[in-house]
Amino acid sequence: MNLNEIANELSKRLINLFEPNKEGKFQYHSEDKRNVFTKDEHFKNQHFFYEFFDGDNGKGLGASHQTGWTALIANLIMDLDANKGIS
Repeated sequence: MNLNEIANELSKRLINLFEPNKEGKFQYHSEDKRNVFTKDEHFKNQHFFYEFFDGDNGKGLGASHQTGWTALIANLIMDLDANKGIS
C-alpha cells in the first residue's frame, strides 16, 4: 500500500466506529446500565463525541459531550469521498 492508501484505510477504520454494527448499535456506546440513552427511542441513534476511545474495543470513554478530536470524523468522511476512497 502507498501512503494515500494507508491513510484511507486508517480513515475507514475510524469512521467505522460511528457506523451501526450488525445489531444496529454504535460500537462506541457502552453497554453500561447507566447509559440509558442507548435504549431511549429519542437518543439511541444520536452520535456522542467522546474525549477518547478504548483502543481494544472502540468503546467511548470520558465526556460524551465533547466535540474534541472526534469532530475530525466529518473531515475524514469528506476527504475519503473527495479521494473516492469510500468503498
